[in-house]
Amino acid sequence: MSLTTVLDVRALVETAIGDDDLQDVIDREEARLARRIGPLTGERTVVIPSPPYNQPIRLYRAATAATVEDNGTEVDVTVHGGYIYRGADTYTPLTYWVGPVSLTYTPDDELEVRAGVIEMVRDALARSPYQSESIDGYSYNRGAGAFSLAALVRSLTFGGSGQPYTLTLSARP
Repeated sequence: MSLTTVLDVRALVETAIGDDDLQDVIDREEARLARRIGPLTGERTVVIPSPPYNQPIRLYRAATAATVEDNGTEVDVTVHGGYIYRGADTYTPLTYWVGPVSLTYTPDDELEVRAGVIEMVRDALARSPYQSESIDGYSYNRGAGAFSLAALVRSLTFGGSGQPYTLTLSARP
């Protein structure tokens, strides 16, 4: 099932293509984004074999809560600003991670993801293979402010293209 609906797109994008074709475009763009940032919704578990020794762990996507196991033992953590701190608050002196650390969390950026997919669909529907075109006195030059998938990925993730750790990502149904 798609995260973004045809109605979501039609509310913001004017297009003459039918609902079935538009849904195909939405599905394709969601799959394209998921290849870059992982599953768009739902709980996921990230395993970090060698966590940073005395530093907070940076999440890949925005979340406000996480369950964390360090070396098989559940630990109390605080999630703040995309980082996981070991302890009751961000001011507690850090207790060192032992590793491997297993983080289970659900990103809370669904509205941003949906908005990004709508922009991807808008770009896909308007895309031209040409940087500029000229037809019977009409000319068009693609502006520098064109849509960028890389910029969208950076806006949805902390660090953009990936996490600075070796990790295993698995989504739970």
